[in-house]
Amino acid sequence: MIKFFYITLLFIVTSQINAQEIQPSTEYRGETTLKSTPYGITFILPSGWTGIYPADSDFFIMKNTNFEGYIFIAINKMTIASAKEIMSRPIDLGDGVVFHPRAPVKTQGSTLVAEYNVSGSKHPLSGTIKTIVGDYGQGISFIAASPVKDQDKIQADLNKITTHLKLSDPKKSKAPSTIKGNSPWFEHLNGRKLSHFYTATGYTEEDYIWLCNSGYFYKSSNSGGFGGGASGAFQSGNGGRWSVSGTLQKGTLLLTYNDGSTASYTLTHEGTKIFLDGKRYFRERISCK
Repeated sequence: MIKFFYITLLFIVTSQINAQEIQPSTEYRGETTLKSTPYGITFILPSGWTGIYPADSDFFIMKNTNFEGYIFIAINKMTIASAKEIMSRPIDLGDGVVFHPRAPVKTQGSTLVAEYNVSGSKHPLSGTIKTIVGDYGQGISFIAASPVKDQDKIQADLNKITTHLKLSDPKKSKAPSTIKGNSPWFEHLNGRKLSHFYTATGYTEEDYIWLCNSGYFYKSSNSGGFGGGASGAFQSGNGGRWSVSGTLQKGTLLLTYNDGSTASYTLTHEGTKIFLDGKRYFRERISCK
């Protein structure tokens, strides 16, 4: 018994050390250990599964490579009571897919489990939601769906994930003070999302830059948002700090990425239209939370 406990503990500690930090729009293949420092979560992506956190999604999405099985992972602030209330009613996952409760929620300590009928999928699916409420005011929900014949398989993998799950206190990065700028461009760019679109025969180009008043930026292509993972996005390889300098006649936008690399753009304007390196960008006010 002591030997088994020691091996299990060694496995968990080693997994945490070797865990990969989840990055937006990056596909992972199991078996591997993943973590999200901003959300204080470490878990195993089992063998036979792929996982990705789309930049425009509120879920980390897992797909089985051997059968039609899916697990959506979501993290939200919650209590045991609020989790039970949410799990007791239909849950809309988008694209017409809805989980309908078919039995009361079962609660054991801080773990809640419920079974569902799934509507809106291409093929008949059965659903399970397992939510674990942590000690830091937030909980993690595993929303699993598969054909009835594969329920035992997906349950076995779901149990493996939750058995080795670790929830810790999310590391709160120091809230930077609101940045200020001496350049007249600052007032035109601070707290704005910049969007560039270009379409030609057989070719489409999209580019988005969020310039937050915290001093952080996030840049993406072919995606209109970062969903609920804003804090993670700003800390990813596509995020960093921004600054602006120069006159309205010719300014410079400097993006300093988290890995230390930089990118600069020449700023010009024609009336209220602004251009980065000669390309027209549209502006809209945003709240980076």
